[in-house]
Amino acid sequence: MNRKIFLGGLALFLSVGTAFGFRTAGHSSLPSPEGMLTDLLPRPENPGKLLAASPREIYLWEEGRPWKRLLSFQGGETFHHLVPHPASPEKIYWVAGEGVLEGDLKRGRGRWIFHREPRPENRVHSLALHPRDPKQIYLATDEGLFRSGDGGETWLRPFRWPENQPVQLVAFLPTNPTLLLVGTRHELFFSKDDGETFESGFSFPASEEAEPAEEEENSEGPLRFTSYAFSDEDPNRLWIGTHEGVFENRDGGVIWKKLPERGLENPEVRDLVFSQKAGLIGAFPHGVARYRETQKRWETIPVGLTQTPAALALIPSSEANRETLLVASGTEILEWVLNPLEAGSGSGLSLPSPQRFELFRKLLDREPTIRQVQSAAIRYGDLGNEKIRRWHWGSRMRAFAPHLSFGRSLSLNRNVDLDRGGTNDPDRFIVGPDDINKGWNAGLTWELGDFLYSTAQTSIDSRAKLLVELRESILSQVTRLYFERRRVQMETAFATEKSPQDYFDLLLQLDELTAQIDALTNGFLSKEIEKIYREEPELEKLWGEASRF
Repeated sequence: MNRKIFLGGLALFLSVGTAFGFRTAGHSSLPSPEGMLTDLLPRPENPGKLLAASPREIYLWEEGRPWKRLLSFQGGETFHHLVPHPASPEKIYWVAGEGVLEGDLKRGRGRWIFHREPRPENRVHSLALHPRDPKQIYLATDEGLFRSGDGGETWLRPFRWPENQPVQLVAFLPTNPTLLLVGTRHELFFSKDDGETFESGFSFPASEEAEPAEEEENSEGPLRFTSYAFSDEDPNRLWIGTHEGVFENRDGGVIWKKLPERGLENPEVRDLVFSQKAGLIGAFPHGVARYRETQKRWETIPVGLTQTPAALALIPSSEANRETLLVASGTEILEWVLNPLEAGSGSGLSLPSPQRFELFRKLLDREPTIRQVQSAAIRYGDLGNEKIRRWHWGSRMRAFAPHLSFGRSLSLNRNVDLDRGGTNDPDRFIVGPDDINKGWNAGLTWELGDFLYSTAQTSIDSRAKLLVELRESILSQVTRLYFERRRVQMETAFATEKSPQDYFDLLLQLDELTAQIDALTNGFLSKEIEKIYREEPELEKLWGEASRF
């Protein structure tokens, strides 16, 4: 790609950035620096206000006003999740790893309705209230799924749920009260009869699951299911955030589809929010991103984070037809005004001219194939099978290499004789001469049985397994980046209806994907591309559309 074209449009990119979809509104910090924000919850009766929770305190936040502490807890528990009571705005459920506290925000006090001895293997993860009957409460814990029909006074296990099956997520959707979602470490289930029966929604691939022994040793591993979001207008549309990305459903829980990871550095989801105006927004380890459904990619929202975001919330903006995104990060709440997503925006592609299509086909023919890029990644990482063959060959040839042993001996014997004298002569001791023996020895031995099998084979097999797993991971990344780059190439080359910002954003994505592939191949792709443009300078016309702006 012609760098001059990209840099020439950078100023234009900055000038149209505020029209792209968001602008900053401000930020505010916790009045006490102790602890970090863990959750945000808009107030149903007043969407301009929200509850902000830290591990031991709940505050009322309103833009332009001082923080107001509503509830605090001085015990050893640390809280991580807020659940509102649908019928009583002053009642809140505060979820901690050790249990659930029912809080009265008006009186500033609370009581435990579920509590366990704090142990790493005995955690509470989430809580769900039945939309039609708030006295029905479901809890997701490491001990399994619990259910209360009397507001938390007594707890039972659902009859159809395995007693010792740990649960990480439980959720009811207000738009679809009959649908109960239950997520374990490996699988998502759904029930349409209040937990009487469960059906499997989707499960994670076996290759992504940890070994059983590893799971037992690491009971504090990351949560597979972390959050969920739903559409207020379409009761059958929902999203589940997981450690591996975002999954979407449009039929009430039956068929799930994983959203593309394009635009994300790390697909691990921390939180999800959705609205018809703002679309789907996710918090990820690298920042906050909004999903562009028409373009099948995520775009980063530059909210200016200094720490990993913990929670998201959407509230109405003072500006017409806009919403404000609130991001909990560390001890701060960052605000960002979002423009609504463009209704019915297409991909911006049009049928190319024969000349342009021929140039693009020629470029694809000249660029390295996926096999060549994969081979470059294997060479750079020294991940080829020849290394394993070398190990096996060396272990067998070792049988013909002798073991050399060398020894040296030294012995010293002292001789002492007694000379007995006569009647008038004393006895005498005679010493010597000493016996001194010196010697050395050398030996060669061969372990010919090692040619057939040696103990080194076990170590080689273990190392070979790790090498194969690493190679599969690298090749998977390279393959995904390669074809994602091809799609961006096509979109950029034929993007005759794109806005200036969108067009230069595509050029930036193209550079980013090329750099990521270079990082795995020691710059192989860039070197080949530079050679192509030196030999075929007319191919740069594919990116010359920037001049039309």
